[in-house]
Amino acid sequence: MKKSIAIITLLLGVTTAWAGLIADDFNRVNTAYSTAGSTIGANWVNPSSANKFSISNNVLYMDAVGGGNNCILYNNAQQTLSGSGSSFTLSAQVAGHATVTATWQGVVFNYQNASNYYTLRFKTGAAGYQLLGVSNNATIVVKSGNSTAGNFAAGTLYAVTVASDAAYDFDYSIKSVDGLTTFVSTNSVDANSFFTGGYAGLYLGSAPNPAPDSRFDNFNLTVIPEPATIGMFGLAAVLILLFRRSR
Repeated sequence: MKKSIAIITLLLGVTTAWAGLIADDFNRVNTAYSTAGSTIGANWVNPSSANKFSISNNVLYMDAVGGGNNCILYNNAQQTLSGSGSSFTLSAQVAGHATVTATWQGVVFNYQNASNYYTLRFKTGAAGYQLLGVSNNATIVVKSGNSTAGNFAAGTLYAVTVASDAAYDFDYSIKSVDGLTTFVSTNSVDANSFFTGGYAGLYLGSAPNPAPDSRFDNFNLTVIPEPATIGMFGLAAVLILLFRRSR
């Protein structure tokens, strides 16, 4: 009986672990600016040699060298999935440069490669936000709008969240880090049907030349698989228990 309980406990643990989780607060030693994503930490990837990154005082800094470049850093430890019973939730704290406005920054998700991905971004010094689909280097505005709580201040961290439990259907929000002020909270369906999965990461878009640094912290990605997969583990546990009782 003890062996059966141990096996069932193990199966339940595997089932829980099947829900993919990435959590990075960047609380580690400072690094010099580098184009190698691996200097930030395991599984971080920089798809462009034109951009660079560093960690300083437990915060990630990103710099789109030369201005106007889309600077992306993604994590390849877990892919985003949505639809057919699978879902994901992505969140990060994001801030523009401390003194320079007119920078776009946010998160990347369903990232395929440097030419194909989605990004949710906001503009410092203004109230604008955008949900963009980039397909074969062509940028399509899925939705653009303005904050309901005023402009996004330069240098201020905002909590950015994207969640999806159906293909091409995204719930997203931008809030103050303490959660007391909501700047954006809405839903969009991408009629272009670009991507249902990929990787997730961080984004610095068009900015003054040279592009100033933006800050990022507390990156989290949770992916939950389809219920049928979890059910298989549960069924296995029941069968083992029945087998033990019949002996």
